[in-house]
Amino acid sequence: MIITDTCRLNKFYITLLIFICSFGYVLPQSLTKYENEYLNLTKKINIEYQILDSLNKVYNKEIQKIEFEKKKNSPNQNVIESIMSGAVVISGSINKTQLKIDLYNREIEKKKNYLDKLYTIKIDSLKKLEYDKKYEGNKGTLNLDILSYIEKRLIVKPPVGSLSYNPNELVNIELSSITDEKEKQLYIEYIKAALAETDKQISIIRKESDRLDEMLSLKKKVDDFIDDSDFRTNLARSKQSAQANKSIENSDIDFYYANRENNLLPQVKTFSIILDQLKFSGNISKMDPSKLNQYVNGTNNISLIEYRSLLIEVESRLSKYKTILNIKLKNEDNAR
Repeated sequence: MIITDTCRLNKFYITLLIFICSFGYVLPQSLTKYENEYLNLTKKINIEYQILDSLNKVYNKEIQKIEFEKKKNSPNQNVIESIMSGAVVISGSINKTQLKIDLYNREIEKKKNYLDKLYTIKIDSLKKLEYDKKYEGNKGTLNLDILSYIEKRLIVKPPVGSLSYNPNELVNIELSSITDEKEKQLYIEYIKAALAETDKQISIIRKESDRLDEMLSLKKKVDDFIDDSDFRTNLARSKQSAQANKSIENSDIDFYYANRENNLLPQVKTFSIILDQLKFSGNISKMDPSKLNQYVNGTNNISLIEYRSLLIEVESRLSKYKTILNIKLKNEDNAR
């Protein structure tokens, strides 16, 4: 009897452990913890970037002083050496600060990837409630929660890198004009690698577009729900109550995510680099360059609709680029 009870107890603990491992880390307390860690890291790295910027300015001034002294008719070597020794110290500080930034960047990317997974799990669990006939809660409020997590996931999604291969060079390669077989084979492998990278980028962008479409659709439902006057009254009351008892950390998180358009800046910058890389004959941009520059420079916030248009533009250009590369390989195969 004792053995049977022990076995049952062990089975219970194993089941409980599996449950905790599967769902425990998406509890609100845990999410808030990781969000705060992510936010604190972004604050720290911003401080280090400011320090690095200041150090670089001081370092450049010291170098200018050295150059100015050297150009004199009778340069004072002692002055030059004194300035140089100070510049060496500043250079060391620059290197240390850069190492800190690199470390923070690695930690931030880990947090972003982890939060992306947590938000996805949380969204999926809330969606199950939405379609659960037994769910007795308010569907409008539930949609509001889902939208909130989708917005957060949009901000912390894994980064999209710029193209590592030179599109202009590849587009202008004429394989038929290369007589050296080894050189030709090298370019063929180069094109194949670029195609694989392009396919990966298109896949990431399509996934991001799908998430954004889902979010915009849900946002419309939420907006319709919020238009209900009773909900507006209740929301105002709940906000006042929450603000009275809210912790500093949670306030920071809410403020951070409330300004989500600003937080899309890293993605916008990367996509603008890709667009710039794909500037070749026959691949004309449909976006207003001046408006895109405003988004990149942070002088104008990008709306979610405009961000969706940017994704469409990037995917379109990547698809044209992919077609050109495929034609080059197909023509080479036909020529053999």
